[in-house]
Amino acid sequence: MRKNITLLLLLICSYVNAQNTETIAEIEGASELLIIGDYLYVAEASSVASDNKILKVDVTTTSAKPVEVVKGVKAPRGLAYKGGYLYIAESSANKISKVDLTATTPTLIDVVTGLDSPRGMVFKGNDLYFAEYGSGKILKVDVTSATPTSIEVVSGLDGPSGIVFKGNDLYITQLIGATTVVKIDVTTTAPSSLTVSPKLRSPFKLAFKGDELFVTEYFGSRVLKLNINSSTPSVTDVVTGVTFPKGITFKGDDLFVTEIVLLNTDKVLKTSLSTTLSTTDVDFKKEEFKFYPNPTTDFITISGINTSEKYEIYNAIGSTVKKGFVSDKEKIDIQNLSEGFYFLKVASNKTKKIIKK
Repeated sequence: MRKNITLLLLLICSYVNAQNTETIAEIEGASELLIIGDYLYVAEASSVASDNKILKVDVTTTSAKPVEVVKGVKAPRGLAYKGGYLYIAESSANKISKVDLTATTPTLIDVVTGLDSPRGMVFKGNDLYFAEYGSGKILKVDVTSATPTSIEVVSGLDGPSGIVFKGNDLYITQLIGATTVVKIDVTTTAPSSLTVSPKLRSPFKLAFKGDELFVTEYFGSRVLKLNINSSTPSVTDVVTGVTFPKGITFKGDDLFVTEIVLLNTDKVLKTSLSTTLSTTDVDFKKEEFKFYPNPTTDFITISGINTSEKYEIYNAIGSTVKKGFVSDKEKIDIQNLSEGFYFLKVASNKTKKIIKK
């Protein structure tokens, strides 16, 4: 009996690794994150374009309210900072802009335009490196130039989204296709990408803490880490059960992550990596819903819910294709959906994959 209890406690502690997660802000469309001093800057890429803005939260204050920094940005999906300026990758405007954070009323200034869906950004010296999601490239621009011009660093990537430096190595997430993390040595004349992770479920953004590389896995609903000093880096769960994690950054031992939450307001989460949990910290979640058959051609039947619940079905790129309410043992008609895979979310329960034949 004692052996069984010990095994159970080990399993529980494994499951709750770094699960002491708290919500520090609710921001619709929260995507990229960046720490500047005591402030956490949050890029809001809401589906309502007029709502897109950059906000900041004082992370030293309990229950601090987000403060607007600048509005009018278009799908901001990358942030970087240098010399008092906040640089913003405006994905749907196909440009990088900047704002002077010392100004009383920060105003957007174009840095480089004519891009193809820019996303993650990071500085190395005066060069701003950025991922161009649409073209599958990494480019750089010298922000001190009188006429900043983008220069190609490497091409042939699969939906590059997040980038971060470790020395001269630039680590890059590939959100689609290969769905791996790769790295390039930017000091070489013609950099070639080297894969440093196994195939993941849409790795989105990434951040270093020491020699450990932390990655948000969008469709994996988790934050994972890799030790880059290992010849064969293994994947370790850091935070699980986050619906669709996107942005990630650190301040000391505090890990900040943005979470897209269907049917509810999106969140900015904080997890302290210095806290060791005991079994009293375990939050036993309610039993997950089930559905069948899977794969299916026409209907799915929901079970394991007690009342009528909201549901939403969305495709591989996160667009909603069907929604409504469903009760226990009730069928959802998906005959009109094209063949492929989809994701089903019921209320606040876990997201599950549907295969439509």
